[in-house]
Amino acid sequence: MKALLWPLFDVGAPVAAYYLLTGLGAGVPLALLVSAVLPAFSVAYRWLRHRRFDRLALFTLVMVAVGAGAALLTGDVRLVFARDAVFTAAAGGWFLATVRGDHPASLMFSRAALRPATGRGVSWDDLWARSARFRHIWRVCTAIQGVGLLLDAAARLVVAYTVPVDVVPAATTALYAVYLPLLLVVTNVYQFRAGLFRLLRTGLPGEGSSTGAAPGTLVR
Repeated sequence: MKALLWPLFDVGAPVAAYYLLTGLGAGVPLALLVSAVLPAFSVAYRWLRHRRFDRLALFTLVMVAVGAGAALLTGDVRLVFARDAVFTAAAGGWFLATVRGDHPASLMFSRAALRPATGRGVSWDDLWARSARFRHIWRVCTAIQGVGLLLDAAARLVVAYTVPVDVVPAATTALYAVYLPLLLVVTNVYQFRAGLFRLLRTGLPGEGSSTGAAPGTLVR
């Protein structure tokens, strides 16, 4: 449950701050800039608490700074919203870049969540090394999510430059609330139909199922 609190803060707090500030009479540029910087506080807090500054946190801070700086220099407040589209597109590109590697992004993000579904004695590393089917499932999942993120980025860019400024924060939040859960549902349906959960419960038959050498082990 605690793992969901920070993502909810990162998405919800900027929107709440924007409408609170504009409701109090603040100008749109100021409200946008304040709301854009809020996620940086959660990143800083997590770093101070865990003393670990991950790449995703660094990328988030860079995108916040670039979006806010560009808005100040050009006077175009819509660049703050376009930043979300760039962030999502970069994530989608990274997912697609990992499809053929030994550590597909979808597997890396899903492993902890699916660990309770793993049967006793079933090793993810063993499945990855010996099962071509297991590797194929995760590569397809990563491709699905990568393409989905690129489509999401395109939608965010359209919203950023076509919807009235006052409506954009609510519209982009609605995209998070509707599109991303839908993408996860599509991925889970594919995983079920492809037999992923059966593999996780029962593991491999005695002799393994892949041909050729093992491609490597997974990041734990």
